[in-house]
Amino acid sequence: SIGTEKLDKTFETALKNNTNLSKKLVYVAIKLESYSELPIEDIRDIMPELKKNKLALSCLRSFVRHRLYMKPDKDYKTHQQICDLVGINISKQLTIEQKSLKSA
Repeated sequence: SIGTEKLDKTFETALKNNTNLSKKLVYVAIKLESYSELPIEDIRDIMPELKKNKLALSCLRSFVRHRLYMKPDKDYKTHQQICDLVGINISKQLTIEQKSLKSA
């Protein structure tokens, strides 16, 4: 039930009270997993903090890869934008997607 967009205000309120990186990352992960729109602005906002924390950045990259694999974005520009933002090589991501389409 945490994946519903109706809880967005609740998450924002929780983040206002405590803005540590782990909570921001969990919020972005929830959006990547469950929301229809890619949370590009949220990712852009936390990237300066993530660049200082390699483990957190690696987790975010994994979350983004999973989202793009499970729910590919039909807009190539948006796909490219989010990959550039988190430092994922787009050609590797497209190769993964093409292999999964062949196996389906």
